[in-house]
Amino acid sequence: MKWTAALLTVVAASAEETWTDDTFEQFSRGRLDAAGHNLYVSRDGTLRTIHRFDLNRDGHFDLVFNSTHDYSYFQPAIVASPGGRIELPVEGARRAAIDDLDRDGFPDAVFCPSDSGLQSPRRYLRIAWGSAAGFSPARISGVLPVHGAITVATADFNGDSWPDILVLHKQNVVRVYWGSARGFRPSHYKDISVPGAMDLARMPNGRDVAVLTGSAVRFPGGRVRDVPLGVGDARALAVDSQGRFLAATRGGMAINTKVHARPAVHAVAADADGDGVEDHLFTDERGVHIYWSAREPSTLIPARHASSAAVADLNRDGQPDLAVSIYRSDSTLEADSLLLFGKGGRRFEADPAVPPVETSGATHVAVARGGAAGPYAIFANTLGGTVGEKVPVLVYWGSPNGFSSRKRWEIPLQSGYESSAADLNSDGWPDLIVLNSGHVGDAASGEPTLGANILWGSANGFDWARRTVLSEFDIGSSAVADFDRDGYLDIVLGAFDSAHKRDRLIIHHGGAEGFSRQRRKVLADTGRAVSLQVADLDSDGWLDIAAADSTRDRVVVYRGSATGFDAARVTAIDVPFAISLETADLNGDGRLDLIAGSYQDRESGAHDGGLYLFWGAEGGFRHSNAQWLPGFAPIGVAVADFDADGHLDVFAPHYLGNGTRESLPSYLYWGSREGFHPRRRSALITDSAHDALAADFDKDGRLDLAVSCHTTDGDHRAASKVFYNDGKRFASPRVESLPTIGPHWMWDQDAGHIATRAWKQTYESAIHSLSGSASRLRWETAGDLPDGAQVQFAARWAASKTEIESKPWVPGTGAQLAFDPAARAVQYRLTLVSPDGDRYPSVSSVTLRFE
Repeated sequence: MKWTAALLTVVAASAEETWTDDTFEQFSRGRLDAAGHNLYVSRDGTLRTIHRFDLNRDGHFDLVFNSTHDYSYFQPAIVASPGGRIELPVEGARRAAIDDLDRDGFPDAVFCPSDSGLQSPRRYLRIAWGSAAGFSPARISGVLPVHGAITVATADFNGDSWPDILVLHKQNVVRVYWGSARGFRPSHYKDISVPGAMDLARMPNGRDVAVLTGSAVRFPGGRVRDVPLGVGDARALAVDSQGRFLAATRGGMAINTKVHARPAVHAVAADADGDGVEDHLFTDERGVHIYWSAREPSTLIPARHASSAAVADLNRDGQPDLAVSIYRSDSTLEADSLLLFGKGGRRFEADPAVPPVETSGATHVAVARGGAAGPYAIFANTLGGTVGEKVPVLVYWGSPNGFSSRKRWEIPLQSGYESSAADLNSDGWPDLIVLNSGHVGDAASGEPTLGANILWGSANGFDWARRTVLSEFDIGSSAVADFDRDGYLDIVLGAFDSAHKRDRLIIHHGGAEGFSRQRRKVLADTGRAVSLQVADLDSDGWLDIAAADSTRDRVVVYRGSATGFDAARVTAIDVPFAISLETADLNGDGRLDLIAGSYQDRESGAHDGGLYLFWGAEGGFRHSNAQWLPGFAPIGVAVADFDADGHLDVFAPHYLGNGTRESLPSYLYWGSREGFHPRRRSALITDSAHDALAADFDKDGRLDLAVSCHTTDGDHRAASKVFYNDGKRFASPRVESLPTIGPHWMWDQDAGHIATRAWKQTYESAIHSLSGSASRLRWETAGDLPDGAQVQFAARWAASKTEIESKPWVPGTGAQLAFDPAARAVQYRLTLVSPDGDRYPSVSSVTLRFE
């Protein structure tokens, strides 16, 4: 609401004199709290705060969950036949190899694991043991570890009549797990180094294995030879059980035969027409190309997004049938893979009585022959979710009754990552900045939303069609401030380090006409710049920008000044795999401290790097003046006084543990007069937590905690959590679960003053000179005053400007105050008080009358 107030009267003696601040130029001569972190003078001459969390101005904090993707990693394999299908819970597989591993007369299936989303190469082979009844979820074992497995094959590699399992790893190592009557053991293996290894295939003799490589290999005797395989420009060679490279020969393990072929994602040789001669099947994006012989034209079996094919008489009618794995549909990774039945004459058709096989990111199909209902087509599924990460950003609207999926806004976006909110055009309504990060990769290049999307707020809400897009690639962080103090808010964007080698840290300066590429300034074009912190870290009165540069294991501080940012004013401090930053005056010494989260120990791969608390001091941050606290890939730290004891506390959301990311304890470290202690903490159970926001959501006077949770059990369609403060240090909080879609950061910005988290911002005016003695002083202010907000006034005076800095502030309470008739210099201070950390007053004029 609009308001005018006269709050202080000072009785003195003399003639009238008036001092008014109501223009940009006049207010700009004053001093902004925290160098303008959350306070600025807008061009229309109004003193305003910056950061917003209540997007619809209904008095309740809203929660923004920046959905990046909805991938589901732990997919079952599908065993399909005309008689039905079952799921095998192998939790994601990129390839299946079929063999009778235990020599019981029934085929078994070995599954090469796909990525788990845990950002660790360690997984396990899963073996589904066949029986007379086929396959069953109750007969699956997984005790053989692999590290970045690419594919799997089987062969009796050592000639002992027991099939062995060969796994190709990304490190160009083929690991052979030796089979025996006792089965397989994790410690019973042999590693063979194969430079350039790309794929495996069992050779016709059943003992040796072909290894697909990308280059020629020097064979024993010094000769170099390539053995053409026929898929694109790749090459093949073979390895025997002693690790020796062998050339294929017509009289040996394979026949070196060139065939007509085409670039493909999968190739297999099989008798597809039942004439007793092997045909060659090549699978690509269009479908399956069958090359019958060198003299006959090939046949295309149309199947969009096909990934592999296999041949078997699935319906036992004497005709070869075709199973085709389909990687995705046009919009999702869920697709209908195909069972096509041979009709003779090299024709294959679907059977209306046999439905397609529902698969998710299927990359391979293999055939298991044998069992009561066999043969079976076994589909290896890697991933579920939406193609191109086209999932909506979710805004949960706050209310007196909490949050609900029935009351949320779905913003149509792609690869969301982080958000900021501020009234960018000074119309009184918060505007929302949401990022299309380009996380999906090159597929995002042509997207119109790529970069920072400004959604302009109004009394009628947000209009998606009226958005402004600041086009950038790989953007992962945003922040808002008036860096150049020209009265227009600027947006700083930080990016990931990627193969694109694009600009990493960019400021889009605001202006009278909004944002323009002509006012775009690049601060850095190398390294990573995410989890941005805008703060006066060196206490020089100008905002600096700190960024976590995990690529170079450091935190970089770009120091601001009256002339802007300069490459010569950049400092850095080493932090192993720096991933997340936060800022506050944790020890109450008047200097900002810097909190840095460490993502990973690069040497061991462990995610236990914890938190670094760098204490602010003259000369900057240094390791000899810092404290370390335990944590597991802490990202999106929140700082607040949760127990209201007068000391700031630190909540560290934990994103990744070692071997898991679900049901992790995120640590809430309790501050005290003595500071922090590694064991003085509470644990809140979260699922791959990535950010947190502290606010009194239920308005009971206690700060609650909202936590963005990225995934649960390999599925990004998870639940984020709101922990309601029980007043007992969250010993038994009420927990509200909100369905979300793979979110990363929320705001990456705490509510409240950057140093203390108090819901106050101060402004100190320029010093005004009086021309003579005053008989009376009155002051009036005008502006917008939200419900529950306050403007607190204080003043100080002295005989001269040089003396005023040493004088105490006298709060304006309405009582008469003694006034020194000799005073000729006066200064006022406004404290803008919010009831919740979002709704602050704005001040458009201040008038002092000296009578």
